[in-house]
Amino acid sequence: MKKSCIQIFSVLILSTLCSLAVTAEVNIEELLVRRGSASLNIRLTINNPSKVRQLGPVVAQLYARANSSEQWVLLRTWDNISTLGPGHRTSRDFFEENSFFLEKLADEDQFEVRAVVTGPEATKAAEKVSPYRTWFEDMTQ
Repeated sequence: MKKSCIQIFSVLILSTLCSLAVTAEVNIEELLVRRGSASLNIRLTINNPSKVRQLGPVVAQLYARANSSEQWVLLRTWDNISTLGPGHRTSRDFFEENSFFLEKLADEDQFEVRAVVTGPEATKAAEKVSPYRTWFEDMTQ
């Protein structure tokens, strides 16, 4: 009887500790399309909002499409983000001259970009879609 009570107590403590375990996460803080005087730039900023280091590789994929009826086209994959400390952030930039497809979209009045970020310890992938419209860009400057 005494042994089974100790076993039950041990299982309860272990399950409580497991439920309190914090997992590392990745989050997309910003997905921004910016037009400079001569080119287009997409900036992806990711962060780790948790209190635990996110071990790598953290993988970020950047996509684009002309409109919502089109398929996403992969522009770039970054898989060289080795770790992301608690509360830390990192950014990656992609320029239109690195992709014939993005150069073609840059001439259009509007298109969409999408980022998907995963980490080996994250409970789920982070995803964000941002539209780009030249008329909106002109109004904000």
